[in-house]
Amino acid sequence: MIEIAIISSDIQQVIGSALAINLLSQGAIPVWVAILITVCDVFIFLLLENSGIRFIEGIFATFLTITGLSFLYMYIVAKPDQNAVLKGVLYPWCQDCSPIEIKQMIGIIGSIVMPHNIYFHSTLVLV
Repeated sequence: MIEIAIISSDIQQVIGSALAINLLSQGAIPVWVAILITVCDVFIFLLLENSGIRFIEGIFATFLTITGLSFLYMYIVAKPDQNAVLKGVLYPWCQDCSPIEIKQMIGIIGSIVMPHNIYFHSTLVLV
């Protein structure tokens, strides 16, 4: 059952990654090509698994560092209203959202967070 849950969650992530690549390329990369890119990416990481867990952790630490620095740069450039940011952190809200939209937001967050927990916790326990 855990394997079925992981597979079904991975399908969502492959499609989500493909849509993200499509959006980030402003449609220059079709969704089906983005799916192939994502699938190749998954197989590359599966091949790297033989290199050892520390090597893979180093790769992910590098990716997280780049992502964090990118978000910091965008935050500094965008100069958001700090009071609104603090309010959003302490009390998240969705202005003019219907119950359906709120359910969609929760579903998106759940489909992103849950598969990571299944994979990382199950993998790190084996180490």
